Amino acid sequence: MHYLTYSGVPLLTSDAAADATLAYCSALAQSRITDVVRVPSIDAHGMPIRVAMVLGPAIPVLAVPAPDDELESDDAVFVRDLEMRTAAVQQGLFAGTE
Repeated sequence: MHYLTYSGVPLLTSDAAADATLAYCSALAQSRITDVVRVPSIDAHGMPIRVAMVLGPAIPVLAVPAPDDELESDDAVFVRDLEMRTAAVQQGLFAGTE
């Protein structure tokens, strides 16, 4: 598990989701484009939620390790989506939401 810190607010997410989000952030920054993603997370009551984030150049996102959590969600669809978006950006096939 990792905390993704965005605008000073930490959100708990899986290792795979954090890694995919950071890779996508990097690709967007290098291409100077922005996009919106809805990151799977867990609220204060342990319920699964999606948190909307604008990603792009000059928008800092940090990943800080968190204790493992048995509530880690199945985020394979989210991770695959970000992997495809990252590849599209890197290949110049995605224009973002500037």
